[in-house]
This record gives sequence, C-alpha cells and structure tokens, in this order.
Amino acid sequence: MIFTKHITFPSNGNTLFGSLYAPSETSISPGVLFIHGAGTATSDRYIPWQEYLAHRGFSSFSFDVGGVGKSGGKFVDSSLKNRLLDTQHALQTFIDSGYVLPERIAVAGNSMGGHVAAMLLEKESVIKAILLCAAAAYSKDAEDKKLDATFTKVLRRENSWYDSRAFSILEKYAGKVFVVYGDQEEVIPEGIQKRYVAIAKEKGEGHILAGIGHALLVPKTATQEHARESLFGLSAAFLIKSL
Repeated sequence: MIFTKHITFPSNGNTLFGSLYAPSETSISPGVLFIHGAGTATSDRYIPWQEYLAHRGFSSFSFDVGGVGKSGGKFVDSSLKNRLLDTQHALQTFIDSGYVLPERIAVAGNSMGGHVAAMLLEKESVIKAILLCAAAAYSKDAEDKKLDATFTKVLRRENSWYDSRAFSILEKYAGKVFVVYGDQEEVIPEGIQKRYVAIAKEKGEGHILAGIGHALLVPKTATQEHARESLFGLSAAFLIKSL
C-alpha cells in the first residue's frame, strides 16, 4: 500500500502545504517534485499522477505556492521570483522527508510551473531530469512582476517569450528533458511549444498527445482521460530511464 503524508513548511514568511506520496512507509525511492501552474491551479490535480508513480516505485512531492490553495500568504504578492523561492524550499522539504534519494530527483512543471521548473535547474544542481507539461515561457522582465496587470502587460508584448531564460537554461542543462503538449493546445503560443519540443528532442523526449488541449491534468471527456493516462505512462517510462 502506498504511503501518503501532508507536510507544511516555511517559505517567504508563509506556511506552505505539501503532499508526499511514496511506494511504502519505509521506502527511499527516486522521486519527482511537482510544480503547479498559475491562476486557480493547485497541487490537488497532481494526486492521480502521484498515486500512479507511487505504484511504480517513485516517491513524489507536490505543494501549493504562497497565496494558493491550502498555503498561507496572499496571491497578490505572488511572482515568478517568489514561486521559484517557494519551489526551492519545497525541494529541500522533499529531500528532508527521507522518502527520496537525493541523487535521483526529477522536477515536473505544468504551464507556469514549467517555466519555474526550468529556473530551478539554474539554482539546484541535484535535479537529474525535468518534465515540462503544457509549459509556458516568460521574458526576464516578467520574473519579478507581481501576477497582476503589470505581469499581463509584459506578457502581451509580441513574442515577449522569445528571449526567455527558460530556453537558454535548458539548452545548457546536462540532464534529461521530457516535454509534452496536447494537439489542441489553446493557451501556449506555438513558438514556445516548438522551442521546448526542439530542446526535448535533443536531450530526451518530446510528445504531442491527441485529443486534449492545455488542461492535460484535468480531463473532462473519455478522450482527454485517455490522453492523461498516456502522459502518466510516458512519464513513468521516462523516469525509469532517466533516474
């Protein structure tokens, strides 16, 4: 039976909420740190994925960034910079839990969390593989902006993502890269998708899932559910090879 545990930890003056999943109560396994996206997205949408991986020998940790879900803080104070700091603290909490092998950790980011995951690679050399799901990319100018109208203004500049540090960091990254989008992706510009997929093909795997758009983790139809199951299976196979 898989083991689950809720863990709180401090970050940016807030108390954040996280969920640990492991193959068993005594296991120390390769593992994945999950980073959720923007808006109303929380770590809850990772639970099916975490359960899937736990049954296949992987531990994982998901968490709500400050001001979101069950974590303390105010959403109006959120920024990419603050989310990266929260993620660094979440990674250390995961390592300190004793349920993950520190030398065999991957990070997985969805949408905005994909950009944050790429930024984490620059800060934490322990990350051996990265999984990007419907990943966004933002310009350097956007990194310290609060996630309000000022952020949106930067985001709406034509091709503002073109010089995103996410791409250059990934290009220098020595680990394995996994990228996935739905063939009906309606949020992330095609140019961003192509850049990430091109990097993935050089450093790992790039996949396009049929019958689903940006909401890879919240399927509403049988076709979308099938796409999510494909994501789970592909990710597990990638992690087996990469960790």
